[in-house]
Amino acid sequence: MISIHARNVIAIVFAFVIAGCTGADDAPSPDAAATDPSSSTPLCIAERVATLPSVLSEASGVTASHAYPGILWAHNDGDTDYIGPTIVAIDTLGSLHGSIRIAGLPRDSDREDIAIAPCGGRDCIYVADIGDNAGRRPAVRILRFPEPDPDVDSDVAQPDVFIARYPDRAHDAEAFFILPGERAFIITKGRDGPVALYAYPAPLRADTVTLTHVQDLSTGLVQLPSMVTGASAAVDGRFIAVRTYSFVRRFAPGAGDSLHAVADSIPLAALREPQGEGVALTSSGTLFFVSENGFANAAPPLGRMTCH
Repeated sequence: MISIHARNVIAIVFAFVIAGCTGADDAPSPDAAATDPSSSTPLCIAERVATLPSVLSEASGVTASHAYPGILWAHNDGDTDYIGPTIVAIDTLGSLHGSIRIAGLPRDSDREDIAIAPCGGRDCIYVADIGDNAGRRPAVRILRFPEPDPDVDSDVAQPDVFIARYPDRAHDAEAFFILPGERAFIITKGRDGPVALYAYPAPLRADTVTLTHVQDLSTGLVQLPSMVTGASAAVDGRFIAVRTYSFVRRFAPGAGDSLHAVADSIPLAALREPQGEGVALTSSGTLFFVSENGFANAAPPLGRMTCH
């Protein structure tokens, strides 16, 4: 690992080749072996590019639009969303565009992550209502509605709602992603047990379904800086970025919906995030990061990672 400190920018060698690990020990681990700096692997730079608008003071999830290049859709933590269930469009420099107001959600809604994927010949926004700090919710929800024009304020009177239960017990989760074919996945936080990957048995449907436990991504519960807080899949499904409070790691789909790591963990210290929550993987491979606000309500940053 190489670290270059300049204007709060950290440059790190990032291997895009398969690291050779495919089992449960492929957890998003902060102590993964460093990449040989003499190798010809791409260089990745993480940096703060802007502060988020005040309406996103509790930013929890972010995703990159495919139909509107340069647009990110983000939302606040559903458990603390003082503006109500709203999705906000910003550009990659943090400027505010339009918003989507979602009506008809129950009071226990806790929206933690967001994704964009094709559905029925168009792009849809998927909102993961999966937060459960107390570990008591009998079911979680996935909300779906067509992606609107990001420069127009709009309302969704009633999104499609897909309800699911875990096969074992309630879990706190903040990470969600969609793979081609509308295959939905949840990664648990690792607060009260192993970081675990669960799959919604496709297709999405109106009746309540039981999620499938695919694999554990850690050997046990993880400490606070390493808890999983967001995920994002490439539009073609080849890579999935999984982030924690302190680092990000790339995975790729394997057999039976499993994931395997394709790179070492990359620290996000350069972003100086008060509470790093969301990650968006764009079609060009750039990663964007959002965070909740910090001490004394300091404005949270919009972070970016590019690789060369």
